[in-house]
Amino acid sequence: MGKHSLRQTWERVRRPLGYVCSGMIIMIVAMVGLFWYYTGRPSSMFEFFRTLEIIESHYAENVDKNAIFDGALKGMVGTLGDKHSTYLGGDLYKDFSAQMSGTYAGIGVYIASTDEGILIAGVMEGSPAEEAGLQRGDILVSIDGTSVEGYQLEDVSKNIRGPVDTSVDLVVRRDGEEQSFT
Repeated sequence: MGKHSLRQTWERVRRPLGYVCSGMIIMIVAMVGLFWYYTGRPSSMFEFFRTLEIIESHYAENVDKNAIFDGALKGMVGTLGDKHSTYLGGDLYKDFSAQMSGTYAGIGVYIASTDEGILIAGVMEGSPAEEAGLQRGDILVSIDGTSVEGYQLEDVSKNIRGPVDTSVDLVVRRDGEEQSFT
């Protein structure tokens, strides 16, 4: 009876198991083909995943796989050597898409990171920033009461834009003195 039920079980799962295995093989061949197409090396997929596995198993600290993957994508775009091309992942892409769709607006400044802090490198003509009195050369101190010390440009940019017809309170340092603007 044991052999008979084992044989019956095998007959029931053999065909679906064959479909699953065939599907997995097709998927792996397709992935290898895509990696080969884009890199010109048939082993590139294995190199990529082997490198990831080595990092994960031998790196002394915990590894954030998403950060590694994002880093790989940033690296791909970075190898272009084009200062106008950048990888935007996750929230940065969502923010950029929202900004391009017109649902969010900025105050109309160009910003740069300097040793002194976040510099207003330029003010767009006719912008809310120009109307409020911001000037090229101002150093941003705070946004809505929160210091920008240690902020990256992306953080500052995110915090000085929002839905159209809303306001933001800024404090800037100009000629050694702090001034407030809305």
